[in-house]
Amino acid sequence: MIRAQVIIIVAIAAALIVATNLNSERRKKSILVQEMRKRTNELWKSEAVYRSLVESTEDSIYLVDKDCQYLFMNEKHLSRLGLPVDKTIGRTYRELNSPEETKELVELVNQVFETDKSMQHEHRSQRDNKYFLRTLSPIKEPDGRVVAVTVISKDITALKQTENDLIEMKDYLDDIINSSADTITIVDTNNCARLE
Repeated sequence: MIRAQVIIIVAIAAALIVATNLNSERRKKSILVQEMRKRTNELWKSEAVYRSLVESTEDSIYLVDKDCQYLFMNEKHLSRLGLPVDKTIGRTYRELNSPEETKELVELVNQVFETDKSMQHEHRSQRDNKYFLRTLSPIKEPDGRVVAVTVISKDITALKQTENDLIEMKDYLDDIINSSADTITIVDTNNCARLE
């Protein structure tokens, strides 16, 4: 009889231990699920901020791999190309641009892959005859290996036009000064005179 009571007590103790372990595992699982939900929510918020930044800019942004295959394009760049996203992602730069422009970008992308450094380059687009300042930046894996290049193209057409206007004005004024038989005195903002 005592032996049966001991077996019952051991069985009850074992059941309590198993129940305690199950409750502990359930609590751990619940904590993990809560943590996972929290991180997923943070990821969604982070992705929403990222997407907002990329899509609200007036700059064309795209991502290419070593073969200059498009991996991503923002809406601005898609509108410049006049194509929907499903007709662009996975295609190469060569398929959507001229051979000259392709050669230029391939050389720049290769340079970023080789040097592991960002670079800037002024580009005139044959598609819309606009000027762009391109910034090419490496995208790296955790081990430091470059796997893609982000290209951000800022429209600088108005700036280039202003630059050209200033060059033309300078040339015009130089022609006037150089063709004049008279002495021309130029006074700068510090009231210093220069003779030409």
